[in-house]
This record gives sequence, C-alpha cells and structure tokens, in this order.
Amino acid sequence: MTAPGHGSVLAGRYELVEPVGTGGMARVWSGTDLVLSRRVAIKILHQHLADDTAIVERFRNEAKASARATHPCIVGIYDTVWEHWPNGEPNDPVVGAIIMEFVDGVTLRHHLDDVGTMAFDDVVSLGADLCDALHVAHRHGLIHRDVKPSNVLISFDGDVKLADFGIATAIDGAERTHDGAVVGTASYISPEQLRGEHVDARSDLYSLGLVIFEAWCGSGPFPGEDPTSRALARLHLEPARASSIRQDTPSSFDDVISHVLDRDPAGRPESAAELAMALRRCLGASTTNGAPSLTADVASDRRSPVADRDQPQTAPVRVRVRPPRSTPVVATRRRRRLSTLTVVLATLIAGSLALLVLLAWPSRTSDRRLTVPTTLPAPRPLELGSVSTFDPFGSGTRGENDQGAPLAIDGSPDTSWRTEGYQQRDLGGKGGVGLVVTLKSRSTITSVTVSSPQQGWSGDIFVLDDPRQLNAPPPNPDAQGSNLAGAHRFDLSGPSGSAVLIWITDLGDGPPEIRLEISDIVVEGRP
Repeated sequence: MTAPGHGSVLAGRYELVEPVGTGGMARVWSGTDLVLSRRVAIKILHQHLADDTAIVERFRNEAKASARATHPCIVGIYDTVWEHWPNGEPNDPVVGAIIMEFVDGVTLRHHLDDVGTMAFDDVVSLGADLCDALHVAHRHGLIHRDVKPSNVLISFDGDVKLADFGIATAIDGAERTHDGAVVGTASYISPEQLRGEHVDARSDLYSLGLVIFEAWCGSGPFPGEDPTSRALARLHLEPARASSIRQDTPSSFDDVISHVLDRDPAGRPESAAELAMALRRCLGASTTNGAPSLTADVASDRRSPVADRDQPQTAPVRVRVRPPRSTPVVATRRRRRLSTLTVVLATLIAGSLALLVLLAWPSRTSDRRLTVPTTLPAPRPLELGSVSTFDPFGSGTRGENDQGAPLAIDGSPDTSWRTEGYQQRDLGGKGGVGLVVTLKSRSTITSVTVSSPQQGWSGDIFVLDDPRQLNAPPPNPDAQGSNLAGAHRFDLSGPSGSAVLIWITDLGDGPPEIRLEISDIVVEGRP
C-alpha cells in the first residue's frame, strides 16, 4: 500500500505539507488548499483502520457533527475526502480524510502544563467562550462527550476553539457504543459517563467545570495519583471547592464551579448558556485580598449583552494570559514545557488526542486577547539509563531474553534484542511482553522511535512515573501502532515521565516460531 507523504495531493486540491500530530485513529498533516490558496489541517484516518466499518463510521460522524455546529469557538470543517492514495495500488482500500481549519497555537493542556495556572478573568472568559461553543452544539442536537484541555485549542492570536467531535452523539439518537460502554477521557468525564449511563448536555458542562477548575487551581478537585483513581473518586466523593485550594477564589466563582460539578445532573445548570451567563457575572471579581467580592459594574461592562439566555454570544471573548495574581496554596501539577514550537492539534477521537492550526477570528465583543509562549527548544534525543524486559503475564520463570535487552539501546542497528519464540503472533494469548527503558532524568517526551526488521508487529507506548511499581501495563497507552515495520516513530503529546514501556501485543509476520527483534530505541523530548 502506498503511504502518504510530503507533496501528495488529495482530491486534486489538498497538498500534504508535513505531519503535525498522531492519535489513535488518525494522523494530522498541515496542508495547502491549492484551489483557494490557504492553509488547512488534513486529518487522515490510519490506513490499518480503513477496513473497520465502525471506525470509518465514527470518523465520518466527526466531520458531520463538527460541520453541523458552526461557531467561532468551534474548529471549522471544510471538506471530506474518500479516495485511493495518488499512485496507489488498484486494490488499496479507500482512505478517508477530513479537511479542517488551520489553528496556529497550542492546546490548553500544553498551556497549563507550561504555565501551571491562568489569571482569573482569563479562566472565566475562556470558560464562557467554551460554553458558547457547547451551547451551539447542544442546540444542534450534539453532545461532545470528551471536553478536556487537549481538545481546547488556543491560537497564538488569542482565540479559543473547541475541537474533536469524533465521539459526539445525537441527543435524540441512539448511542454509537454498546450499552454500558464508557466513552471519553477518564480524567474529565462525568459520573454518569463513568457509570455507562445515558448522558445529556449537562454531562458536557460537568467536564467543562473540571477544565475550568484545573485552569484556575492548577489541579483537579478530586484526590488520586492517576486518572483511574480520580475517576472513581468522582463517583463517591464531593469535589473540593476551589477556595480550599486557592484562598483568593472569588465567592461567586466558587459557587458557580461547585454548582456545575454536582454529581447529580439535575443539580447542575440547565444549559451551557446559563453557565456562560453565570461565569460572565464573575468577571472582575476581586482575587487580591483573600476576601473575594464581585465588582458588579466591572462584570457588567465586560460582559457582552445577551438578550435571551438561550442565545449564545456571537463572537469569542479574547483575553490576555497574565501570571496568576497570587500563588496557589496547593500546586500539585508538574510544570512541563510545551512540546513543539507551533503545536498543531486537530480534532482527535477517544482519546486520543487533536492538533489543528487556527486563523485569528475578529472579535466584536472585546479587545482582550490570550497570549501563549511562541519559542521553545526543539526536542532532542534523551539520554537513556537502563533497559529491562517486562513479562508480567509469563508462566514459570519470568523474563524475555533478559541478557539481550541492552542491545536494544546500544545505538547499533546491527545488534538486536529479541523476544522468546512463540507459536502464535499474539503470544499465545499471553497479552504482551515489553521493554522498560529508563531515562537519565525525568523529561517531557515527544516521540519514541522503535526500529525492527520485523513486518506487521503491533505495540503500545506508555510513559511511566515510577517503573519500580509497574506490575502490569497501565490502562491507557500514550501512543499505539499496528502493522509496523522498519523504524516507526510513535508521536506523543508531551507527557512527562522517568521511563518508557514499549509493550508488544503482536509479534508480526514470521516462521512457525515467531520472535520480534528490536534493534534500536530512540526517545526524544526535553529534559
């Protein structure tokens, strides 16, 4: 099958320029619309998923859902393409692509990882803009179901956009997953989503409440060392109030966030428009003396008039990010650098992740703008410490040719570590084996390149905080790949960790006794 590359042209008009991000479902390229002479983002479904009818339906749904919800704070959809790759083989499957708005900036996830928290009015304005976007989506019968910082894009010109409607569902339609399935990102989905129950617009508001809380406080309102434990806490515990983490939290804002984080959907605001108005009433509240108060006149001046609470604002409020006016009492989030000079995220499904690039949108409501860092050191190969095999599900003596593991990181393509021999490429139902590569120092990881002479193997990448406590692969991989060969680069969204697990789930093609060889591992990022 012919792979896409720089210079390939889809539908006779969309030229691929360079890849800018990869998720579990698709790879995103920056591109050029040759007809209209403008930059676009091109989201291309992974070729190995093209035969999965459920995945293809979900990918098509993303384009339809995003196109239905048109708003300055929602990433725009321009076109879809379903065709063979140029110069492809006649029997190649049809490959799908979504042509989208080009967003030059970063995700809120990267911005928070870089600066920790945001100034109060910036948090409020950003939250209100996202409410406007959700209100339009909900009015068009769509529930986003995956509102999280990595799906919020901030352009270098200061605009805010909501991305990734890939798992959106129609309010009055059938769920696209089996009953009881949990869809969304564990760190931000609502209690009813965690229980696999029916969700409505108020579920999106809950997720947005978590995002706003984190942007102000630097951490979430629930205890836990990992997304799973924090998700379970949301089922049984009441959220912390923002004022318990930041003493300079205005009381009006504290009440709004507590309201939207009610475990019972009936206790939350009825609509995104209602939440937007409540947030805008908080603009200008004092955060300087530990005894917050709302300055009503300032809030009124900065708020755009809304004649009807069911009508969203027609243009985004632009704000300027300033350092927080006081340091949070509790600062639990690790400060990580942005993962690329110009981070471009397109809408990514389930999980994944979405990188786009945004053209500035003229604001009719305010001249305040959001600014983000624009210069970063380029990622570079990180210094590796040690490597060991990981065989948690093996019988008898654990291990996978342990003595050969160092050959996978010795920098020589002529030497390789290889697994033990198996009769089936799925390791006989064992689940997987892997290599744990430790770093010399904790770093932000942007990519892991694994070289193998094998054809057709599959694997996952996990970034680890403490490999000494690893008893099984974590529940959610940071990157995935299948049907691999040669030097495959797994692109990551910039997680921070001290080690990397390469978890092999399919040994690929081979003779009756199958062994996977790994000749080289390169981890790139920023210390």
